[in-house]
Amino acid sequence: MRLLAILFALSLSFPIAAQADKAETLKDALVKGDPTISLRYRYEIVDEDPFEKNAYASTLRTTLSYRTLPFKGFSAFLEAQNVASIGEDLFDNRGAGDLRNGVTDRPAVADPSQTRMQQVYLRIDALETAFDFGRREIIYGDHRFIGNVGWRQNHQTFDAIYLSSRTFGRATISYAFADKVVQITGAEKDMSSHLLNGLVKLDPEILLELYLYLLDYDELPDIGLSSQSYGGKLSGTKPFAQKYRLHFQAQYAWQSDFADNPGEVSADYLHLTGGVGFPGDVNIKVGRELLGGSPEKGAFQTPLATVHIFNGWADKFTSTPANGLVDWYVSGDGKAGPVSWLVVYHDFGADTGVAPYGTEWDAQAIYPMSWKQTLGAKLALYRADGFSTDTSKIWFWTEFSF
Repeated sequence: MRLLAILFALSLSFPIAAQADKAETLKDALVKGDPTISLRYRYEIVDEDPFEKNAYASTLRTTLSYRTLPFKGFSAFLEAQNVASIGEDLFDNRGAGDLRNGVTDRPAVADPSQTRMQQVYLRIDALETAFDFGRREIIYGDHRFIGNVGWRQNHQTFDAIYLSSRTFGRATISYAFADKVVQITGAEKDMSSHLLNGLVKLDPEILLELYLYLLDYDELPDIGLSSQSYGGKLSGTKPFAQKYRLHFQAQYAWQSDFADNPGEVSADYLHLTGGVGFPGDVNIKVGRELLGGSPEKGAFQTPLATVHIFNGWADKFTSTPANGLVDWYVSGDGKAGPVSWLVVYHDFGADTGVAPYGTEWDAQAIYPMSWKQTLGAKLALYRADGFSTDTSKIWFWTEFSF
């Protein structure tokens, strides 16, 4: 809290950045802000061995948010979130503590019913830098290390001091000190973590990202996840042969144990992707993602990531196995009229021991309607070959905001 007080005091002495939509009075700032209501209904079906019964999860996420207008560089954001199960609970909701629904004979769908203040923070905007104090969602880069787990109905959020500076020309520097993470299950984990991220636009379509994440959990058993990770990523798109586009990504990071972690961690991360964009908005990509691991040196973990985006939508690898993970994948995406589609094939194996884990097919289609409503459907088919069990998942959802 001492750091919070210092930053707050310093911010009062900064010249306030000019803002086109600022309020002239405090009353205007409070009453002429931007309210938003969003609804997301989803029906999820899970068929997972060895359960005899499938999971059927019918859930509705509702958020009510309000952002005040800036007044003398100050503004505030509030967001209330409710997740409700519609009908009988035919799934294990994985809720923390009293949020657990007690279903044990069906597969898990980690969407416990609850109502909470999802985001509440004060913002001070000065010298092209935004200072946020309070509870907020934090996303860095592609969510690989720090994300809001936005696919689940309950999003992940942080109690944090957060700043993002745009004073470095093409670079944006972001830093957060997080002393608590509220997970999608409703569990609250105390920590003293430092998150530093820098983005540099080398040209309009090439981006360099550099980062340092020091995760320091306060209590058992979470302190086993305390780690320091640092690395960088170069990604972008370049046109060639007039009608085509080259997509590329190269990312490397190193992770070791940190703070009071009683274990040893010494593992690396490597993600390489290459692809071609064709006329008609069709893209084909091939990639290899490595999360290093061995029983002797530990495994590369990303406990604050939006893991669902990576390593298959069946979510079999939300934590890295002891022998690490190698994910070879091929993806295709594009548009058929207004419908966006995506198909991905994964081949999973171990980093240590060269053992196969399994394969997975993923497919998705999203249709945006003209009145700000979206319809979506997707499928995940995981077939085990040495790791976990066969799992099939189907989702249907619709979203609407106003």
